[in-house]
Amino acid sequence: MGYAGGVCYVLLNIKRLVIDWPVALTAAYVGIALATTATNGQFTTLFLQTLASEALLCLLVQIALSKESVLFVRLSFYVMALYVTANAVFILANISAHPDGFYRSSGPDAMAGVWLLGHKNQLRNWIIPAIALSYLLDIVSKNTVTMRTLIITVIGIVSAYYSDSATTFIVLLIIGTLLFVVMVLKRHRTAILNPINGTIFSGALFFVCVFMRKIPVLGSFIEDLLGRDASFTGRTGIWDRAISGIGENPFGSGYFTTSRAILATDGGYIVNHAHNAYLDTTLKYGIFGLATFLGLIFYAVFSLVKQGDARIRAVLSACLVSFLICGVFGELFNNGFALVLYLCCYSASIGNTDADSAK
Repeated sequence: MGYAGGVCYVLLNIKRLVIDWPVALTAAYVGIALATTATNGQFTTLFLQTLASEALLCLLVQIALSKESVLFVRLSFYVMALYVTANAVFILANISAHPDGFYRSSGPDAMAGVWLLGHKNQLRNWIIPAIALSYLLDIVSKNTVTMRTLIITVIGIVSAYYSDSATTFIVLLIIGTLLFVVMVLKRHRTAILNPINGTIFSGALFFVCVFMRKIPVLGSFIEDLLGRDASFTGRTGIWDRAISGIGENPFGSGYFTTSRAILATDGGYIVNHAHNAYLDTTLKYGIFGLATFLGLIFYAVFSLVKQGDARIRAVLSACLVSFLICGVFGELFNNGFALVLYLCCYSASIGNTDADSAK
C-alpha cells in the first residue's frame, strides 16, 4: 500500500518534479548499484526494495514539501507514530511466548537485544525519524517543545538502552538531550548540532575507529573506560576483510548475501554487510557508488547550512549526525535514514511554501 500510494502521488504531481542534485545523485546511485550487482552480485527482493524506497522517498519528499510542507510533516509523523504503536502492541501481545522479542535467525545470540521495538540494529531506523518529525511538527505548528516530543525522545533513549545497542544509546542520549535543551532554551548555535561540525566529527570517528583502532592506547580506552571489547563486537575483523575486498575490486562487487560474502568475523561468522555504511558502500558499489552516497550527504549538509530557520537546522542536523555516527558501526540503507536525508536536502521548503503561507 505504501509503494502504491507513493507512486500514485508522484505520478499525479509529476509536473512539480524538478531534476535537481538530490534527484540526479539518487538516480546515479541506484544506477550504479544495479550495474555492479548485475555484473558481480545477487539480486534479492530486499536489495530491490531498498533501492526503490530510496528513489521513491526522494521524489515524494521533494514534491510534498514544495506543495504543502506542514501537511506532509504532520502526516509523516502520524504514519511513523502508527507504525511504532502497532509494533509495540504486537510485541507486548506476544511477550509471554517471546520475552526477548522477534528476530529471524538461528544463531545462539539471535534473541539478544530485541527489546522493545525491534532488533537493536533496526531501532535507529524508526526512532531517529520519529524524533525529527515530532520536533518539526512543533516548529511548523508554531509551538515550543511539546510533551509529545519529550516523551518520544525519552522512549527512544530508553529503548536504545534496553536493546543493548551502545552506539544508538549513546548517540540518542547525548544528541537527544542537547536537542531538547537547545529547543527549550532557544539557543540554536550548539556546536554539536551544527551540520558541518557534526559531519567532521563523524568522519574523524570513522578514521579513528577503522584505521587507528590498533593503537594500544585506544584499545585500552575502549575496554577500560567504555566497557566494550576493542573489536567493537567483532566488527574490526569484518572491516579488515572489507578493506581488502575494496583493494582487490575498487569498482564494486555488487550487492551480495552470505552465500557470496567475503566478510566474516575473526570467529568465522559470515555476514552480508560490512557493519560500516561507508566501507559497505565502497565494497559493494565501488568508489563511484561511495562518491554519489557522499554527494547526497554533502548536499544535505549544504542545504542545512543555508537553512534560515535555526530550529529546523538544529533538529535536522542532530538527526542527520546521529545517523552518520551510527553508520560507522552499522548500515544506513533504510527508509529512516533516507527520509531524514531528503528532509535535510529539501529543508528550505519546510514551513515556507506558498501553500503553507496561505493557510
